[in-house]
Amino acid sequence: AKARAEFAAGNYQETIKLMKDFTLKDAPKRRIKRAYVLIADSYIAMEEFDKAMLTLSEALEFYPKDINLRLTLAGVYYICDLNSRAIEEYEQVLKQDDDNPKAILGLAESMLKEGFYNKACEYFKKYIKLTNSQAANVYYNYAMSNYMSNNFEPALELALISFEQKELPDTKLLIAKIYKSQGKLEKALLTIRDA
Repeated sequence: AKARAEFAAGNYQETIKLMKDFTLKDAPKRRIKRAYVLIADSYIAMEEFDKAMLTLSEALEFYPKDINLRLTLAGVYYICDLNSRAIEEYEQVLKQDDDNPKAILGLAESMLKEGFYNKACEYFKKYIKLTNSQAANVYYNYAMSNYMSNNFEPALELALISFEQKELPDTKLLIAKIYKSQGKLEKALLTIRDA
């Protein structure tokens, strides 16, 4: 309880010290897992991602089927642009739970960053179907995946949905690029001018 209070107060170094001492003791297995999570969360909060990765990897040696540990590790890999490693972790989650929305979205975003645009499209589509998401950023990234795959009609439709959800300049720019790629230069220019 003291470590959680220290974490809540932003005293991450003290949290880590308390939890590292705890993991060395003979504590029940589920409490040790919580200690690993609190240590990793502290490192993440301090943006010490390499230490967070090590802590989570160590925890997964003891708890290899723990989906939340694996999702957190995948998220840290993603933040650090280690997308191929993030993809591996998200795929491990889907082997246990093939409809895990966090893993599906994580895979979509990681595939987009890695340049696997068609695969990214598949995962964005699956995520939207599974969750009924209306998030502008999800539709924007799905549109971008289609655009990068030269699938301009679905890209335009998705970008327009994204723009309806939240009017962002990046979305207007993407819409203009799509119009330009379709040979609709006048529409592209009008879209840019309105951005």
